[in-house]
Parts: sequence; structure tokens; C-alpha cells
Amino acid sequence: MYYEGGTGRYEYNIRDHLGNTRLTFTDKDGDGTIEVSSDPEVNEILQENHYYPFGMAMDGQWMANAGREDKYQYNGKELHDDFGLGWYAYGARFYDPVIGRFTGVDPIADRFPWVSTYNYAENEPVGSIDLHGLQRVKVSELAEKFAGNDDKGLITTATPKERDNHPVRAGIKDASFVLLSMMGINAIDNSIATLRDPSASTSEKIAAGFDLFTTTKGGKGKASQLKANKKAGKAFEEKVREQLKADGHTDIVEQVTIKAKDGTKTRVDFLSTKEGQIQATEAKASSTAPLTKNQSKAHPQINNTGGVIVGKGKGKFSGGTNIPPTSVNVVRPKKDN
Repeated sequence: MYYEGGTGRYEYNIRDHLGNTRLTFTDKDGDGTIEVSSDPEVNEILQENHYYPFGMAMDGQWMANAGREDKYQYNGKELHDDFGLGWYAYGARFYDPVIGRFTGVDPIADRFPWVSTYNYAENEPVGSIDLHGLQRVKVSELAEKFAGNDDKGLITTATPKERDNHPVRAGIKDASFVLLSMMGINAIDNSIATLRDPSASTSEKIAAGFDLFTTTKGGKGKASQLKANKKAGKAFEEKVREQLKADGHTDIVEQVTIKAKDGTKTRVDFLSTKEGQIQATEAKASSTAPLTKNQSKAHPQINNTGGVIVGKGKGKFSGGTNIPPTSVNVVRPKKDN
């Protein structure tokens, strides 16, 4: 929303898979149609942007209007052109797109000894961004990195098929998912979807209701603890994933739902293969955290009679895949001696 002369108008941006603002427009006359004209009084295209790979703006006869310039351009970051600098504010550092380098040393450079402390996205700007000026993140992995693949509710990540066949569209979908997740909107969407899901258990609906309450009504202390627990769980899952790789597991996918023989559904943290056998792994970040009701009921059945993957599935384990009798390995942190 932009206010000028006491009146407001909505301005809209079209962005690409990297979050770069490519087109800014508005409906000045409110007729529901965007007018494109060389007459600035009629033209409703406010700004058109094109970039070189590392973010320097291309010169050209782009569509524009004499109105206010949108400063949020490359990666959606704010352009600071005071004194002719032309730097972007990434949060931790400023970035100069002319040289493709940050203007200061990466505060966490010790984690990335293989690249320059001033590098942008490890010199891969076409398919990656530099998150807050701290570390490179592949756009195709954004959703998985922050929130895991999510096919619940209206706000979802791109499917593997979409990423293969329509990478740009999938990148925009994943980037939108991450943004909405960081705003807390996806958590609300998932809670509502669980509450409306007839197959969800009572305990799952109670948990979803509690999540919805803490997200929308406050409950800051409990919400903060839940957030901390979730962060610790994600960190431990990452350790377990790396250990699975080290132990020779392949085809590793995360968060797959399996339906046991009696219809009980449970989501396992990892499915993988080792020596031709399917392996299921559940990561518990706490040494005392109990199994959920569904896990306690489904795990023995999966061990004895196997199960079937429900939903879209992940990777080679697509929906409908039959899982042979498999023991679900529950991994917990090792206690210090």
C-alpha cells in the first residue's frame, strides 16, 4: 500500500524464482485492467527491472512511470543509493552488485572455509541466494531447509515433479512457502488443515488446536518453548540424516506417512535403503520423549506386516508404495558418560 497526497493505492510486484522484483504495477483508475502506454498519465506499469546474474541492473528502455521508485529489487532486498553507492541491505551486511561481493566479512565465515569471506551465494547466483548475507541457500532447497516438504493445507511446497519439469515456477512456489512459513501463516494453515482432516487422530487435532491458539492468540511462553523444541528437533534430525549417509544409507527422504494394516497412520522422519532393504528411522531429540499414540500403535504393525505410503510420498517412495515388514529404528541422543 502506497500513500500519496492523502490517498492510498495498492502496488503489486511480480518476482522471479530468486525473489527479484521484475515488474511493479498498480491500477490507478480502479477499472480492473492494467494499462500499458507510453503516456505516463495512462501507463500503470510503475517499474520494470532486469538484472545481470550477480544483481547489477541492466540498462535499457524498460517500462516505467514517473512515480515513486520501488527500492526493493534484487532478491527483494532494499537498494541504498545514497551517495551513489547502489548497495543492497541484506541484514547482516551490505552487498555491492557491481562487483558481486559483500562489503564486509561474513560473520559466520568460519563455517565456510572453502570460499571467500566476501562471496555472494558461493558464486552461484542463478539458482541460489545468500540468506540475510550469511550463507548460500539453493532456491530449490529453501522449503526443505526451513520447514521440510509440506503437502498439507493450501500453502504447500513444490512437488519433486514440479521441480524437475517447471523449476522456475517451483522455485517461486517454494520461496513463497518459506516466506509464509516465516510469517507464521503456514503454521495456521497446517493447523486448520489438521482440524478439518477426518483421518487425523484426536491427539493430532488437540495439538493442532493448541498450535493455532498459540499462533493467533499469544501464549508467548509456551509458543517460544514449542519453537525452541522444534528447532532442537530439526537440528537433531539433521545429525541423524548425516549419520544415515555415513552408514551407507541411500535414497534418503524425510517426513513420509505410512499407513499400518489396521489403518493407523504415522509419519516417520526418514525412509531410506541400505543393502537393498528399506529402512525406517524416527529421530527423537529428547532421550525421554515418548512415542505418540499413533507411533506406539503403528510401529509394531509395520515391524510385523509392513505398511503402505499414503499421500504423494517422497523421492523413490511414491504414494501407494508397499513397505515390507520393517523395524522402525528410534534414534535418541546418546547420554554423556
